[in-house]
Amino acid sequence: MMYLASLTEEMSDKVQGYYFLKTLEEMDRVVADTKKRNSILIRRDFAKEYFTPSGLTRYVNNARRINRNLTIESDERSDVLTVERFIRKLSDIRSTEEALSLMTAYPKEFIDVVKFLADGYSVGKEELLAASNKVSRLQAIIDEKNVQLSDLRHSVMVEQENKMIVQSKLSALVNRINYQYNADVDESKMFSVDKNSYDKIIYIKEITRVQFVDSFVFYLKEIMKVLYSMPVRLTIIEGYYANGKVKLYPDLVPHYKLRERDVLSGDILMLGMQPKLMEDILRNPSSVSILIVLDRGGYFSPHIKGENVEYFYTVSDLKDINPSVPKSRIISYDSETLFIPLIEGFGDLDEGERIARYSSTEIVKRIVTLVEGR
Repeated sequence: MMYLASLTEEMSDKVQGYYFLKTLEEMDRVVADTKKRNSILIRRDFAKEYFTPSGLTRYVNNARRINRNLTIESDERSDVLTVERFIRKLSDIRSTEEALSLMTAYPKEFIDVVKFLADGYSVGKEELLAASNKVSRLQAIIDEKNVQLSDLRHSVMVEQENKMIVQSKLSALVNRINYQYNADVDESKMFSVDKNSYDKIIYIKEITRVQFVDSFVFYLKEIMKVLYSMPVRLTIIEGYYANGKVKLYPDLVPHYKLRERDVLSGDILMLGMQPKLMEDILRNPSSVSILIVLDRGGYFSPHIKGENVEYFYTVSDLKDINPSVPKSRIISYDSETLFIPLIEGFGDLDEGERIARYSSTEIVKRIVTLVEGR
């Protein structure tokens, strides 16, 4: 409904369909009615009777906060004396006589707007002081960040120089080895190899230790030998200089004790990534179909790359690995990932029973499915 706040009723307003509000109480009731979409137009005579300029501004602002369905505004044609209009009148004063004349004509409005301006000056001064303090704090933070940025730039410059020096030393060392021993060392392949001749490589990278991985890898190899009626190779990578780990792998030959037949078809233990040996293994001279790699070397990324490589990661806690890695590629203790179950009485079983128990586990079934491309 459309309401007109006015002390007089004119025929033209009735024709336009306005409902008249003649008292402040009547207008308060319309403002409080939040269930209907109403509009109120305030005429000058009503505003002058019940409000000062600043009081009218506060009332309109508060009414809009209380009732979001209400449209309330002053009638521009009737020249309602708002704060803005009265301030413009004050700014047009050019003499003391004009000021006295305005004060005489609008005594209540004059005092009200002067108090409004004085209060606004105090509030503005406090806000300006608070803003100045905030700017000072922000400037101190900016100065601190600039110092940190300068330190970081210096650190980056130092690391770039160190990287260049290390690269130069590495290139010089590789060139000297190749020249003196005719070794054909390729520094771009010292930590990763991207070519292989296998049908499928199962690459298990150990991020953090998980129980039963050793027995799982051993029996996975045996299951695939039985399943496909062909040999399966196994390579385990431990950390550099980890000589104490050799006795933990009695069925594997360490890289420094290899014979020709070991390189061609044997199961090998590497103490650190051995690029030349890894290239020879990946050439697959014995035409084996499947290679299993257990990487415990601690390098941040896998050493073998290729489209036919199926990657799995062992973590004792899911926080140890990037969340983007699919849970179907994680071996952990979480039921939503792949996990190696505890087989009761495992030590009392013979080899055939152990293979049978492992072959029935969900993790083995999923890996076999991936190997077969299903």
